[in-house]
Amino acid sequence: AIIVNCIFCSIRGVFRRMLPDLPFAAEIFLLICIEEAIIPYIVSNTRLSVLIELSKKEQARYAERKDLNKKLKNILDQLNNSKQIKNINEISTENSFSSHDSIPSFETLSLSQAEIECLQPKWPDLYEDYLELVIQFGYIIFLSTLFPLAAFFSLLNNIVEIRADAFKLCMICQRPFSQRVKDIGHWQKIMEYMVIAAIIVNCIFCSIRGVFRRMLPDLPFAAEIFLLICIEHLLILICKIIRASIENVPYWVRVEKAKMEYRRREALTKLECNALHLKDNNTQANTT
Repeated sequence: AIIVNCIFCSIRGVFRRMLPDLPFAAEIFLLICIEEAIIPYIVSNTRLSVLIELSKKEQARYAERKDLNKKLKNILDQLNNSKQIKNINEISTENSFSSHDSIPSFETLSLSQAEIECLQPKWPDLYEDYLELVIQFGYIIFLSTLFPLAAFFSLLNNIVEIRADAFKLCMICQRPFSQRVKDIGHWQKIMEYMVIAAIIVNCIFCSIRGVFRRMLPDLPFAAEIFLLICIEHLLILICKIIRASIENVPYWVRVEKAKMEYRRREALTKLECNALHLKDNNTQANTT
């Protein structure tokens, strides 16, 4: 929606009415800056401000709980030091509970870290996180020829977001349970298809911007299209070769698995040998 609205603003001449002397290249650059830099910056800062407000509320709640725990500890200390506790200890019999058991201590009444985390909201589903990363990946690979600073701004965004997510995991939300999975699922296929589509789109952008014409001014249009298709197929072939050359299981993992399998077989053979020796000894003892 952001991309489409920015394109509509450019088509309807919003920037030209505001800046009549603005050249077309500067208009395209301004459009890309608004789409790639300003809007994501506003969204990330808004999200960060919301997290800061939530953290302030959580710190206030933690300070209140800390004050209540201190007051509770003082009350329990006064009860333990009073004369009533001494009289109860003298009157209590062997079958009655001791004063340590009858009056709870500060540690039993104060909330532990696990109990505090249980009261916090659960960590949301990972769908939004994966979707955000895929959209950011699409910005980088699709619009890198038009706006080369997209990767730099994405890096800055990721640096801030890593710390924000760590703060949410430690202070705001419950710690999620880890799950063993083979890969990231359908998101892997989506990113692979996005890479192929990005190669085609960037080749088209290079042709539209006249990159081949500046390099080869006398190149006819049909030859330019043929060269564009050849470069696009070559880049896709390189991606496929890189994808096939990278193994799913690293070499050191396969070596460690082979070592563990060898040790397992050695231990199994030793157990079988010991069982045979015990059986032979038992048979010899029975015969004698």
